[in-house]
Amino acid sequence: PPSPPTTVSGGVEIGSSACPSTSVAMGNAMCTPFSSERPDRLTLPLAEEKVENPGFQFGSNTTIEYITDIEGNWEYFLRFVEKSEILCWVGEELGAWGPGTLSLKSNGVLVFGGDAPDKGPGDIRIIRVLTNLKKRFPEQVHIVLGNRDLMKLRFYAELQEVEAAEQIWMPPWDPKTKPFDTYISEQRIPRDMIGKLKWLLHCTMGCQDTTFGTRKRELALLQGTAKDEDVLQSYVTSVDPKSYDPWMLEFLQLGQIGVVLGDMLFVHGGVQDESIGVVPGRDGEPPVETVQEWVSQLNAWKESELRAYMEQPGFCMKGGEQTRGGAKLIEYGTPGAGKSTVIYHNPFQDGNPVLRSAKVQQYLEGSGIKIVVSGHQPHGQSPTVVRHPDTGLLVITADTSRSDGSASKVFNPADNRGSAVSVVRIRDSTVHIKGQLVDGRSHQCCVHVSQEKDEMPDALVGRQLTDGSWVKTVMTEKDEEGKPQLQTALGKGFHVITQQDTQHAVCLQLRPEFNNLLERFQVSLREYQPPSFHTITNEFHSTGLDDCRDADMATEDKADRNFTFDGDQFYSAENYIFSLMGVVREEPSLKGKIIAKINGLIDNGKRVIVITNNSNKSRSGLMSELMDSYGIHMLKMD
Repeated sequence: PPSPPTTVSGGVEIGSSACPSTSVAMGNAMCTPFSSERPDRLTLPLAEEKVENPGFQFGSNTTIEYITDIEGNWEYFLRFVEKSEILCWVGEELGAWGPGTLSLKSNGVLVFGGDAPDKGPGDIRIIRVLTNLKKRFPEQVHIVLGNRDLMKLRFYAELQEVEAAEQIWMPPWDPKTKPFDTYISEQRIPRDMIGKLKWLLHCTMGCQDTTFGTRKRELALLQGTAKDEDVLQSYVTSVDPKSYDPWMLEFLQLGQIGVVLGDMLFVHGGVQDESIGVVPGRDGEPPVETVQEWVSQLNAWKESELRAYMEQPGFCMKGGEQTRGGAKLIEYGTPGAGKSTVIYHNPFQDGNPVLRSAKVQQYLEGSGIKIVVSGHQPHGQSPTVVRHPDTGLLVITADTSRSDGSASKVFNPADNRGSAVSVVRIRDSTVHIKGQLVDGRSHQCCVHVSQEKDEMPDALVGRQLTDGSWVKTVMTEKDEEGKPQLQTALGKGFHVITQQDTQHAVCLQLRPEFNNLLERFQVSLREYQPPSFHTITNEFHSTGLDDCRDADMATEDKADRNFTFDGDQFYSAENYIFSLMGVVREEPSLKGKIIAKINGLIDNGKRVIVITNNSNKSRSGLMSELMDSYGIHMLKMD
């Protein structure tokens, strides 16, 4: 029979349809979760939570590795550990829990960037293994919380009962949320607590319709068998402050909104004008002046919100409105927080990176922050680097969770990552990125906080080209001529088009603001043939100019080309286009003066382009004619 009104977790009266924190109501049946009276059915072969390496001190010889947005993909986590230089498995094989006990080298620091659960059959293991590692290496493991992590706080209050349609709590930040009754009608499933959990996951948390099944699969793997009731139980008890094993809640307690290590800032989503220095609850107060103090206050606010949740995890009425403890923390990880959040922030525009504003760069630079690392928004198969040419700021976004939509769904029906894996490694203000693409090819690059220290071709990584694409990374395999290949990426929403280009081609296509290392990026046009990578055949092809010859224009079609402008206007331009025919060749009386003027522009750093309709010579032949016959300084000889 239904329980009488019960006060649980900080004196919150749930009501007659609710249950104490040691049980979950499912219609007329009660499912008893893990409690002190019933041992946990999950065997946890994890290391004793005893602090190891207690004398650790962060320094210039420390190696930091970053992983983010695992999203329940246990196989991806295993591949990351395999490529890591600081993580290793030790001891006996632990079966489903891994090749051993995960350990950390004495000079290593692991930063997890958020979003541990949701889209794969590894939620429980990933969170428990990271929690165990954090407890054993408290100064060497840092957990940044993501929106998917914080969202789990909703389960306790929202899975207490199945209310009438008009009483079901709906996310205020998403007015287009599909109603619960509409969902169960479409899915043809019972209107019970399990149906409500499926609706919460699929319609209100962005977890896809596979998440319920992948959690059930993991539970079966870990405890032998699993029923739908076990899935419901695992979600509720994981965030119940009074349950026998609130493992998700413990993970949230250990995590932080932001982490500052030396000149590095780690957040889940990113920073923008409206979020820098802003701490929830400080309405009317000026932004916090330094990044270090700002992050400290954000983390303190998170702690206060979690304490409020611990006292009142269920719904209650306050000021005539329905609320719960930690409500503002939950909202901070959603679009409901607006632009003030560093968790739910998309640093891309139409799928492409953008430079941070001058305001953000100045705020970070004033606090000595030179590297910002985040996840949250996927962008291709490898981490995205954005080099800010004015300040040198490095911004790295490392979510690769949408690398391969065609990945096998046999073991993980939500896998859109495939075999892609990359490690972001930072050592002594130098960022190393190394990994593997979905087709098995490897890539790696190295960029420094001081961009003058970057070597070619790595110095091109994080810079934008004139077509809007960005240089992503350097391919390990060189082309047939032994020249390095750089991968460029152009986004369109979640779709990213990649292409391989030579160092030569990339230098010629750099946007002017990214061509600040002029001497290093200056290249010759002689013998230039841009390569293109055929994405279907996986082959490189040399692409020359198309033959665009046409008949001469008829006299009546010629435009009026008479115009005048003064010398100041002429010399204020950045780019100059000259015709080879009719300007350089066919004005013998002015030839010397014209050549001198053109060379003067080139010598003053202007960009000069010479065009011709003569297709009888190769491009290199025309270059030789311009330089050798006419004396135009088309390039600086090496």
